[in-house]
Amino acid sequence: FKWQMACLNKRICDDGSFVKTKNIVILCTESFMESEIDSLITILKNKFELDCRKAKKGNSFRIVIKKNSLETLRELVCSHLHSSMLYKLGL
Repeated sequence: FKWQMACLNKRICDDGSFVKTKNIVILCTESFMESEIDSLITILKNKFELDCRKAKKGNSFRIVIKKNSLETLRELVCSHLHSSMLYKLGL
């Protein structure tokens, strides 16, 4: 679980984006294969209990962490992120 949390934190810092108008977090995963994105979504749902989906972006996909999971995501990762990265979670 610890290494998966570290991976989630890194993914948010590197490729995370908060969409203020929708209160969602997007993980830019355009360089991943669709099967890899599906695996990541399964981990996010099963290990972290995050409600998320994939969204088509051009010829690839992004992961969207839905509004109803934003507080859960914040509780999971805020204490592990540098304060300069909190904007990625809308803070």
